[in-house]
Amino acid sequence: MLSKVAWSIRAWSRLSSFLRIMVVNTCFVVRRQNEGFFVLAKRGRNPTYYTQHQQPTKRRECARTEACKAIHPEENENCLDECVSPFCFDQVYAGAERLEPGEVDPLKRSKFNHCILERVNQKMEL
Repeated sequence: MLSKVAWSIRAWSRLSSFLRIMVVNTCFVVRRQNEGFFVLAKRGRNPTYYTQHQQPTKRRECARTEACKAIHPEENENCLDECVSPFCFDQVYAGAERLEPGEVDPLKRSKFNHCILERVNQKMEL
């Protein structure tokens, strides 16, 4: 009887040691993932736009205009885009393809950003 108790205590001790090692390793891997190692794809965030990073002054100026100021900030992307680059806005959002307030179309956003990037690289007027 004593040997069965001793065996179960020894087995439980080994199991708890194994579990402690697994927890420590898991914490290490999770920490390393958050630092950028072993990460295949990071979780998405709110969409950020090229114009927000490369044309912040122009976007701020446009946001202060009466036309864009009258529209709710979450719905004024059309107004800001048209103000930042009328040429690219007409190229991408021409006519019936214009977005509704607050609507996000990643493909059109990508085309708009690409148009602005090309015009900036060619030193053309936005």
